[in-house]
Amino acid sequence: MNAPSSDWRPALTAMIDRSERALAKLAPGTSQHSLLTHRIRALRLALSLPEEGTGSMTAADPASAAVPLASLLSKSEKALTKLKPDSWQHAMLERNVAALHVAIARISEATFRLPSPEGR
Repeated sequence: MNAPSSDWRPALTAMIDRSERALAKLAPGTSQHSLLTHRIRALRLALSLPEEGTGSMTAADPASAAVPLASLLSKSEKALTKLKPDSWQHAMLERNVAALHVAIARISEATFRLPSPEGR
């Protein structure tokens, strides 16, 4: 897949790193901990997919990854409108939004490459 920007991998990696640091501060079992755990898992899946094929992805993986990534994208796009265009936060969030679009597209494409249940 040709990514629209070469910054998508570093942006996803940075999102994972920031999320893991935030996760360490949350109490296990809370809704915030669970939400962040699902987001990290989805980001890692998108980052780990090979350019062709599905890697070790199972049929359940895309469904579990699509929802947290779509939610994160929606929240990020909303937050982007509230930031000053010349701020570092705006620039970072623009990279994140672009990376999330690529991540969602990669997961969608990998879903189509999964073998059908009838073929198993």
